[in-house]
Amino acid sequence: MDSRWEVALAKWMDSEGIKWDRSRKRHMLIWVDENGDERKYFPDFYLPDLNIYLDPKNDYYLQRDLPKLKYVMNAYNVKIFYGDVGSIKKDIDKIRASVILPA
Repeated sequence: MDSRWEVALAKWMDSEGIKWDRSRKRHMLIWVDENGDERKYFPDFYLPDLNIYLDPKNDYYLQRDLPKLKYVMNAYNVKIFYGDVGSIKKDIDKIRASVILPA
């Protein structure tokens, strides 16, 4: 794990029985920066049962990485929950409340 937030989120997901994956090989996404250069993006977590990526970030990194996150969500038509751990947990709980997960 790269940060305390990632560790906290992983522990919470484990305690909630949420399946998650951190495979960089399976979850590498290409995005194009403001200079037109292709870059690699590796979301921190993937939730296979919900088909959602997670990327916990503090306010500084969130502002810096927001163009990348928006590009990836639009280009790949994927959901990425980002921001602080509390916000991500709330977003996951909302989705889980509306979806029947496999046993």
